[in-house]
Amino acid sequence: MSRTKPLFDLQTLQSQSDAARAKLVRVDAVFGRAPAVVAARGALEERTGALASVETSLEACQSERHALRDRIAAEEKRLYDGHGGSVRELESQKANIDAHRRQLGVLDDRALRLMLSRDEAAAAVDVAQGVLTQAAATAAGNDAKLIEAHGKLEAMLAALAPRIAEALTHVEATDLALYTRLRSDPRSNGIAVAKVTGDACGGCGRSLTTAEAQRAAAVLTRCPACGRILHV
Repeated sequence: MSRTKPLFDLQTLQSQSDAARAKLVRVDAVFGRAPAVVAARGALEERTGALASVETSLEACQSERHALRDRIAAEEKRLYDGHGGSVRELESQKANIDAHRRQLGVLDDRALRLMLSRDEAAAAVDVAQGVLTQAAATAAGNDAKLIEAHGKLEAMLAALAPRIAEALTHVEATDLALYTRLRSDPRSNGIAVAKVTGDACGGCGRSLTTAEAQRAAAVLTRCPACGRILHV
């Protein structure tokens, strides 16, 4: 067995582990955060807020209407209880009552519009709730698939761990130090050992001379261009 074979085998296993961990990170990132659910929840909150605002305005309008009705009733009682003042005072009281009745008419119209708006807002909340329920049901199915994928990735990592540990026992300490340094170099993109393919470095594609290829087959040799360990 060549000196680079254990390194290449180790890299193959660790690359598989790296890929599985990267997928696991992506799966964890989307768990329970389906865009459709987030959007539907936001829409429901917006519709619910609009309904609450209309109900608050309607409540205030109704309160004002009731207060104004009580005021009109009190003024009419004073006007017609037989204890009125002068004619001018009576005319003034009647004018006030008429003005209040006109104001009450405005409030009645406003209350009717608010009631219609409340009904529309309540219907919009019902629709938004239905959309959220459907989105949540769909997301639940997607989450089930994510959970399944998560389990498979965890199982893959668990299966790779002892194989990586075993592969490490076949690598010489000095070679492992070089391998680890090269693999952690950002420029290597995690690839420390490049397989020679067609007399070229599989890492950077640099063509190798016949002497370089022969040397790589005999002893641990690094690519003159990218510095990766060459494996034949």
